Amino acid sequence: MASLFCLCKKTAIRRQSHDISVEPGSDFKITLYAYNASATIPATGVIIADQLPASTAYVPGQAFVLDADAVWQPLSDNGSSPFANGLSVSSDGFLSPFEPAQYKYTVRVDNFVPTGAATLAWSGPILNFTDPFGSQAIGNAEVTSIALANVPNIQNVTVSGASFTLGQTITISATGPAGKTAYAELITGSGVKNIPLTGSGTSYSGSYIVAAGDTVNNTTPRVFFEIASGRGSYADAPSAINLDAAAPT
Repeated sequence: MASLFCLCKKTAIRRQSHDISVEPGSDFKITLYAYNASATIPATGVIIADQLPASTAYVPGQAFVLDADAVWQPLSDNGSSPFANGLSVSSDGFLSPFEPAQYKYTVRVDNFVPTGAATLAWSGPILNFTDPFGSQAIGNAEVTSIALANVPNIQNVTVSGASFTLGQTITISATGPAGKTAYAELITGSGVKNIPLTGSGTSYSGSYIVAAGDTVNNTTPRVFFEIASGRGSYADAPSAINLDAAAPT
């Protein structure tokens, strides 16, 4: 029966395990452990699937399986997580009585995560198999909590208008932790514009003058606050704007 099988997921940063805290741009490891606790009942078609949560990505080349000699062997991944679509525990998917299967892989938190994000929530892993009682699917036997730390709180993102024409100034403002490097990104018809946001205390603002070629509809400015170079949080403006960069006739 399904109760004869155990699926456990553990997290780790260095020597920590289970409940951990991670920052934007940091790496951590996931260990998946499946075990047939039955002395007599084998399982076939044993597949472990594990979907990554939002704001994370698999680190290519960093998936391993523990072999019979207790040596970690690399898994072929083609640049994506081998567990995303389910991984067979062996070439024949067979798990004998008392046989374990153990894997580990590395996950990277996105360099920028949405402001207000507090945790990374997994929906899996799921262990699928068939035993004499039929098809089974069981979830994680342990509760794992992965908290997001040092995520700048960005508030009050505003834009000085909804529509702008050639030569007009767009001003983008936001509030957030004092002393941070902050900027806005604006996708225009001529490319992505990086707009530095400066100010005093917790108030930041910056501006951009609409130039030729910038015409675009429904573009949403995004504000970034950094905790270190290239890492931090982001927040979108509450509504999109339109740019009409056509020269007057």
